[in-house]
Amino acid sequence: MVREQKLKDPIGHYLYHRFDDVDGFKFLCYEEPRGKGMRAPDLVFVHGPVGSGVLDCIIEVVEIENKLKHAIRHRKHGLNQLKKYPGHLKYLAIPHTIHRLDPVKIQTKCNERQMGLLVVDLKDQTVKGMAEPRFDDESKSLRVYPTVLKRWGALKMSKDRFRWIRGGVIFQKE
Repeated sequence: MVREQKLKDPIGHYLYHRFDDVDGFKFLCYEEPRGKGMRAPDLVFVHGPVGSGVLDCIIEVVEIENKLKHAIRHRKHGLNQLKKYPGHLKYLAIPHTIHRLDPVKIQTKCNERQMGLLVVDLKDQTVKGMAEPRFDDESKSLRVYPTVLKRWGALKMSKDRFRWIRGGVIFQKE
């Protein structure tokens, strides 16, 4: 079984590198931030234009599962857990070994729930977007993730373009 931690690096880089050709944006990738009275998503990716306010940023939430049952059927994991998290875009991320077990069923479930699907190939560290999430413009603001909000404020004040927070510490910055 693939450990979730091995999937986080390729996913974080995939989310960030979608904006390689876009200037004037700041990005924050935060692993397992605590929210107000809820479990922590595996990754919260925040991005927004330089100089914008808290309400102008986009929140992308990623839940990583390494078992098929947990990904699509378990009531406390995967898609069922993901729907509880606030965010504008939500993704279920799974390793390619799980996706190949039943790709049609997994993609159908994600499409029904309007969640994105990211499939990670660990051999070459690539990520493929297999289903597009629906943008939820009525999602709550970044204030529901107080630790992410604090780090987002610090990033906005810095000269850095990108920061990755792992275990409460800046893991990578650019």
